Order: sequence, then C-alpha cells, then structure tokens
Amino acid sequence: MLFNSHLFLLIFLPIAVAAFHLSPSRFRLFILFSASMIFYAWAGIKPAVFMVLSILWVHGVTAMPATIDKRWRYGLIAAFPALVLFLFRFLDFTLDNFGAADSTRQTFSFFLDVLIPAGISFYTLQIIAYGIDVVAGRFEREKRLINLAAFVTFFPQLIVGPIVRYHAVAAQFRSIARTRDINFDFEGGFRLLAIGLLMKVFGADIMGILADRFEPNAEASGTDAWISTIAYSLRIYFDFFAYSTIAIGLGRLFGIELPVNFLTPYQAPNPRTFWRRWHVTLSLWLRDYIYIPLGGNASYVRNIMIVFAVCGLWHGAQ
Repeated sequence: MLFNSHLFLLIFLPIAVAAFHLSPSRFRLFILFSASMIFYAWAGIKPAVFMVLSILWVHGVTAMPATIDKRWRYGLIAAFPALVLFLFRFLDFTLDNFGAADSTRQTFSFFLDVLIPAGISFYTLQIIAYGIDVVAGRFEREKRLINLAAFVTFFPQLIVGPIVRYHAVAAQFRSIARTRDINFDFEGGFRLLAIGLLMKVFGADIMGILADRFEPNAEASGTDAWISTIAYSLRIYFDFFAYSTIAIGLGRLFGIELPVNFLTPYQAPNPRTFWRRWHVTLSLWLRDYIYIPLGGNASYVRNIMIVFAVCGLWHGAQ
C-alpha cells in the first residue's frame, strides 16, 4: 500500500486516524498496531508474520538475566532478525552466485516465492538497535509488549524510514496510551503530508521521466546523458525525501514526532558532510552501532570500509 495511492489516502488513512482518535486512550496503541499490521500485511501475510516473530524474539532476549554474558545476548538479539533479513532479501542472490540447482532452490521456495518485503531493512535495524541499547543499559527494557510492537510496526515510518531509536519516542508512545490531553498537530501533519505528495508527484515522478529518456546501453548525446544523470540524482532525492516528509507528517497525526532524515544534502560542501545530511538516521545508526564499536577513528580506513560495505549490503544485493 503506497502513501500516494487512492486506497491509502481515501480509505485506510481516514479510517485509521478516526479509529485512533475516537477510541479511549488505553486502546490507542492496540488500534495503531492493528492498523499498522493491516497496512503491512496488505502486501503479504508471510512478511508480516516474520516481523511479529522478530518483535517477540527481541522482547524475549532482552528479558534474559543480566548474568548472561552481554556478548551472547548481543549475538542472540541480532541473530533472528538478521536471519529473516537474509532469507527474504539475500537468499536468492546467494543461491544465484553459488549456482544452486533447482532442487536446492525448491527447498527454499517458501522464502524465494515472496517478493522482498517492503521496509524489512528498516525495521530490522530498529529492532536490533533497541535490543542492543537495552542490553548495554542505555535505557530500561520495555515491559509492555504492545508499546514495543506499536513502535516497530508504526506504519508511517515502516516502509522507508526514518530509522527511529526507541528511546527517542518511547515517552510519546506511552503518553498517547495514558491521556487524551495531547496536542495533536493536525495542521502541521497534513501540511507535511501535502508537501511530501507534491515532492513525489511533481518532483520524483517528473525527474523519473527525464531520467528514463534513453536506455542505459543505448547511444545518447552528451546533453541527454547529463540530463538523465542529473534527473536520476534528483529523482532519488525527491523520492526518498518525499516519503520521509510524508512519514513525519503522518506521525504527527498520531502524536508521534519522527526525526528529520534529510538536511539539504546536495548543498553539502564535501562528501563527508553529504553523508551526514543524506539519510541522516541511517548514517547515525551505522556510526553508533558499527563504526564506534569497531574503534572509530582509531582505525579509520578499516572501519569506514566496513561501514560502507555494510551500507552497500543493507541497500540490497544486485
């Protein structure tokens, strides 16, 4: 279900917003979780089931006694969500590269028959980050499963981010379930939704038309090549920026303030600043959970190569 589809804008969103705001406070998170599951399961039941299993997994692992070595708990936290990500996103690529026989592929048909689940990379990073932060003692474990489930499945940011840390929004999720006296920013939310839709339709989609002016392997004039290259760059930016803006706007309709994900990256004076401004929440995740744990600047070249390798894998094997 796409944010710019008639089904989402005219049916799903109005019903979800109305049900959320007309219900008693104690039911809000259940309604939000239910709406998010419907939103996600619309593209397939299997991915939705495995997302729930990943939530249950990390909820259980974080409840393990603190006497167990942290390294074991870190490994367990990442194990199941990473396995699910691999099976749905990288298994087909791996089997192709190893020249797997049809009989082997048939064995894994349960996963290969499913298109790559939308948003699986985003929610996997959020689940892993939550578990690591709890085990590291950065904040207390969320005892109410519905709070954690509503956070992970929150449909405004489920498909294209931003990647949210639980501690940054935990108080907001708890608040909307406890009181009706919340100042929901409907005006700002719908304004950002409209701006995001405009960027998608009149920015990304138009740039997409220009970018597709010629086939990659076909001959093209220098002008056409430059136009297509620039248009492709702007298409990627507007598409991603549009969905992130829509996500922030939708979040405000439910009393959740999501972080900004783009900070004028094409105005960056150098590559380092560009990556700090482009997909900000992913860059911060890679810094905090990979780069710094590896030693940070102490082994800059090695660690930055590892970070970019992980970033490349996360974006998908081709």
